[in-house]
Amino acid sequence: MTKPVPVDPAVGAMWRLRATGVADREGRVAVLVPVENAGRPPSMPSEPSRYMRLGGDVLSIDGQGGVFTSSTVESADAAGETPASLTAGALRLVRVVLLVPDEDPTVRDPQTWSKERALAMLVERSEALTALRTPLRTIAALLDAVGHPVVVRWSAAVSVDDVLDAVFDVAAPGGPIRVAPEVETAVIATASVRVGGIFRGPFLDALALPEGRTAVLSAHLGGAHLRILDRTESAVWHAADGAPLGELLMRVGRLTAGRQAGVSHAEAMTTLHAEGLLREEPSWSVRATAAWVAEDERTTVLDLAAGPSRLLALDGSAHWIWTILAERSSLTERDLVDECARLFGVAADSIAADVRGLLEQLRNEGLLRPT
Repeated sequence: MTKPVPVDPAVGAMWRLRATGVADREGRVAVLVPVENAGRPPSMPSEPSRYMRLGGDVLSIDGQGGVFTSSTVESADAAGETPASLTAGALRLVRVVLLVPDEDPTVRDPQTWSKERALAMLVERSEALTALRTPLRTIAALLDAVGHPVVVRWSAAVSVDDVLDAVFDVAAPGGPIRVAPEVETAVIATASVRVGGIFRGPFLDALALPEGRTAVLSAHLGGAHLRILDRTESAVWHAADGAPLGELLMRVGRLTAGRQAGVSHAEAMTTLHAEGLLREEPSWSVRATAAWVAEDERTTVLDLAAGPSRLLALDGSAHWIWTILAERSSLTERDLVDECARLFGVAADSIAADVRGLLEQLRNEGLLRPT
C-alpha cells in the first residue's frame, strides 16, 4: 500500500538530493547515495521486509533534517498500512549512506568518509543548490548532526535488511542542527578601492575546514561547483579585500611566515584568478541574516541580527537591484550594473555610480556583504 508524502511548501527552500531512502517504523530515514552512476539513484537488489522504501528519485531535506518526497512511501507492512510516523513532515534524517558496489557476498562493518570527501560527492548529486541561502553550510550542519556518511558495500547476494540493520545500528551524534556562521574573511574597507585591487570572486557559500583549508562553493554553468582550497590558497583567498597585488602578497606572507614558501603565494593567486575565485573587482551578495518580502515593485528588507526596528523599504530601481542580487546570489559589481542597464534600458555608465551608492548603503545597513 502506498501513501503520498508531498513536499510541504511551508518548509521553504530545501536541499534536493538525487538519492533514494529507507525509513524504519519510527520514521527515521537513511538516505542512500550511490558512489557510482551519479545521475541515477541506487537500485535495491531486493525489497526490504523490515523497512519502508521512499519512492521517487529526489529527496528533499529541510534545514532541521526533515525528509520529504514528492512520490510515495512504499510499505512492506503485512497489514498493508503505512505507520502514522511516516506521514508528511514526520520523516527525519538519521544517516547518510554511500553505496559502493561489491561482489563479495558478506556484510561488512560500515566505514565512514571524511566530511570533505563526502561534501564533494553530495554537492555533485544535489540539485538547485543556488536556490539555498547557505547550501554548503546547511549540508555540513546536517552531516554534523547525523555523523559522517557511512560507506556500505552493496552486494546482490546480501540481504537488504541485514545491510540496513548495520546502517541503523550506527549511533548518530544527535543534538540540534546549527549552521556555521559565515567564514571570516578580510573586511573590504570600501567598495571604491578597485584600481589594481584583488577581490574574492562571486561565491555561493564557504566553509572552514581543518588544517587551515576552506571549501568554497560557486555557481558554475547554471549549477554549483565545490573547490577545496589548501592552506596557502585559503590564506590568499581570505586576505583578498581589494588591496593591490603587491600589498596583498606581502600581507599573506606576513600572516603565513615560517609556514609557507613565499613563491607559492603568487602561484596560488594565479591559480585562483584563473578559476574565477579571485577578481579585479568586488562582488556582492545578500547576507544570510537578511529577510525580505516583495510586493508591487517594493521590497521591505529586515536585518534579523539587528531586530525588527531595522526595516528598510526599497522602491523603484532599488527594488529591482535587490531582486537581481537575491535571485543571482553573489554577483560582480560590473555584472550587476550591466544587468540593471539592460533591465532599465539605459547605458551602464549612466547608472554605475548610483548602483554603487546603493550597494554601499545596503552594506552599511548590514544587508549586503562584498565578497
